[in-house]
Amino acid sequence: MTKPLATTKLKLRGSRYVTVVMWPTARHVANVYRRGGWEETRCRIRKGSLIAFYGWNLTNKLQRHRGDLHLCLTHAGSGVLAHEIQHIINRWCQQLGWTRGTLTKSPYEEKIAELAEDATRNFWNWFYNTFEQTKSGKWVREVRD
Repeated sequence: MTKPLATTKLKLRGSRYVTVVMWPTARHVANVYRRGGWEETRCRIRKGSLIAFYGWNLTNKLQRHRGDLHLCLTHAGSGVLAHEIQHIINRWCQQLGWTRGTLTKSPYEEKIAELAEDATRNFWNWFYNTFEQTKSGKWVREVRD
């Protein structure tokens, strides 16, 4: 079994967090997914490959650890991250009783996550095409010839 490239705790709010695991390829993400161990999952598939998934257990809705987010480096980006974070937000809202199930029932949950993914990707594509970072770390408007 290949070890992940990196792992971190992504703080959500207060002491609550999601474990983020970065894998080299989509194949590694799919292997972890097949092993299971979660009560529920949400997956992101692109061109037939599982590129990311969020898995969680519902047994203790007050636990600090909110689940595991598995990403592959070859498809990691702001849009995919926003997509999976939207699933995390939806699940958390459901567990707290804030949604009464309206955001977390198919097809709405996936459509909301896709909207978050597209808007985030579009913003950062625009941003990086419009600005550049100087050696000092300051962001400036890129001058195009």
